[in-house]
Amino acid sequence: MGVKRMDDTSPAATQPEIIKAVAVTAVMMQLILSVLLKQFPDVSHRIEIGMLYNLAKFSAPAFIFAILYDVAQLRDVKYGHYVWHKAKEIIGPYLFWTTVYILTVNAGGYEQVGDVVQAFLLGTAAPHLWYTVMMFQYHLLIPLVTALALLMIRNRKKAAVAWVVSIIVYAILILLYDRYVLLDLLHPDLVYTDRIFAMYGLFALLGMGTSIYKEACLVWLDKMKWALLPIGVLLFIWVNRELFAYGFEDMNLLKSSYLKPSMVLFNMALILLLYAGATGLIRMNVRFLPAFRWIAKYAFRAYLASYFALNLTIWMMGSYVKEMPLAISIVFLLICTAILAFTMVYYIEKLCKAVMRLLRPRNHQGH
Repeated sequence: MGVKRMDDTSPAATQPEIIKAVAVTAVMMQLILSVLLKQFPDVSHRIEIGMLYNLAKFSAPAFIFAILYDVAQLRDVKYGHYVWHKAKEIIGPYLFWTTVYILTVNAGGYEQVGDVVQAFLLGTAAPHLWYTVMMFQYHLLIPLVTALALLMIRNRKKAAVAWVVSIIVYAILILLYDRYVLLDLLHPDLVYTDRIFAMYGLFALLGMGTSIYKEACLVWLDKMKWALLPIGVLLFIWVNRELFAYGFEDMNLLKSSYLKPSMVLFNMALILLLYAGATGLIRMNVRFLPAFRWIAKYAFRAYLASYFALNLTIWMMGSYVKEMPLAISIVFLLICTAILAFTMVYYIEKLCKAVMRLLRPRNHQGH
């Protein structure tokens, strides 16, 4: 790919791979809960759905953390080669699944060509596609990312200053977003500012810092992980109180935004706990570590396919979705959605490779 890694040695699965596997499950959980909210009108059910939704609301920040954790290890990046590789890896599947959603889930839902263009550019063809638009920007900024990583390594004092400035700027961004987007209905188009990479910059910095200062971070986490648990619980209570303050009859899960102060802090604590947990699994060398690596390999593509898989599952189940108890519906839909999503992307990959093998001899005739 035209890059070198600072350290290519790894166990059966790395912390970022474990976090990606957990994060893609959280994405599916959010999609499922959004659907079930319409099927279960009782207040008790809505409280359960809201709490589970908030608990799963770490997926996008966790993905950014894990991606930048890995990217921080890259050296000697050839920009054109790197971006082209990432475009094939990310934008190709994104365009494919956006087209699928436009033609299936949203068939007939676009009145103008501009609406279709917006669906591709802003990721509005499905409720989870926006993340790809935001995440790919980090790959486009790879020179800045690697320069910042080198600064963290070579000059910790300057890196500390950069961290402080970044945290202050990020706090201002989140407070402005909370005031003028989440709480101000007069500017609805501002909601698309969540596609800007900087809105998740703190999680990117956390991933890079944890990667570069890995040993120091692990020592700190070993000391602080039990303190993070009660902090996480208190933050979880906070985000739930904010969501439930809007009422239960017209509960809107969109109010549970990644980009409100309470959720940012909660996700920071939760990601650090996930990292500590992943480190514990690696230290114990549990037998199922390779499974995390396999899931992480297909996590992004399964994430793209998950909404289609969920809709297909609900279509096959019909009215049984709302006839089952809530807990059983969640578990059943999660298992079916995950199996369908990963199966689809696995066989799509095999099909693409088979087609490439058929085409390769023609392209290499005479060699």
